[in-house]
Amino acid sequence: MQNQMERIIFPLGEMSKPSVRKIAEEYDLMAAQKKESQDICFIPKTVEDFLKNKIKLKPGNIVDRAGRILGKHDGLAFYTIGQRKGLGGGYPESMFVIGSNQAKNELIIGQKKDLYKDKLTLEKVSWISGKEKDYPIKCDAQIRYQTKLVSCNVKNLGKIIEVDFDEAQIAVTPGQSVVFYQGNEVLGGGIILS
Repeated sequence: MQNQMERIIFPLGEMSKPSVRKIAEEYDLMAAQKKESQDICFIPKTVEDFLKNKIKLKPGNIVDRAGRILGKHDGLAFYTIGQRKGLGGGYPESMFVIGSNQAKNELIIGQKKDLYKDKLTLEKVSWISGKEKDYPIKCDAQIRYQTKLVSCNVKNLGKIIEVDFDEAQIAVTPGQSVVFYQGNEVLGGGIILS
């Protein structure tokens, strides 16, 4: 990985966002006034509208951890770990998506405390730093944009990489990324498997 990284050029890497916008304005580029977004930029309306037109959705049951049916969902693609909206109502306390059972087409919901995990497993791990030779690795990790870094141990268990957090993390979501750091150095990352 280092032989590719040593050739990469970030032409805007030393500039601030306001400086880049100013240059874009000078050249009358449309992007100069474009509103910032943390969402998917190419979707004109909502993610739900986009999905309804692109995939066949299969409604199913909303269940608790014990498998008791609590309601119905419109399709698993509409939900993500930690989501609170769109679960129906009438529960004695706030409920959150804590998982899904794809085989049974079930959406699993639970209390906020059920969202916390102190470990995860990874796939498609990519190491930039070459430090993967030093397992176990003590470093910091970030599981989503704008969450704080948390100390962890990264272990190679053969075909699986396991990450043990020093403090439990909320809404660990399969399919999302985790990134590892030591100080200002990015060591690498991977895709959350479970």
